[in-house]
Amino acid sequence: MLRLISTSAPYILSPHPWTLSMPFEYVGRNKTQLLVPDLGTDKVWRLTKRNDGKWSIRDHIDFEAGGGPRHIAARGNTLYTLLELTSKLAVHTFPPRPVPPTRLTSVHTFCITDTGYHVGSGNSATRTQRILP
Repeated sequence: MLRLISTSAPYILSPHPWTLSMPFEYVGRNKTQLLVPDLGTDKVWRLTKRNDGKWSIRDHIDFEAGGGPRHIAARGNTLYTLLELTSKLAVHTFPPRPVPPTRLTSVHTFCITDTGYHVGSGNSATRTQRILP
């Protein structure tokens, strides 16, 4: 995927360094929700599937300007987001709609030890995602 960095300073931590969004990373519990990290707008878009099978934007989660949400993992009522451009891990509540997500914390990934953060379902038969920078 082609990604363009800002042509004016600051080149990397610009509020809008990317011109293209990343593809979706997570489909909701019953495949009726879609979360799409968007580096260019510093948002994660939340879409829901309509009865006609088409997707429509329902709401979004805002992140700090220039943060660059890139990878997401929703587990239970918690959403983990790696911010690529600021090297942070943001954690939000992720309740069912229409309740909006609430920011819980944000930590720099360079503070995470070698063991990283593991986000899984607790079932050994399912894949555990390891969140590292």
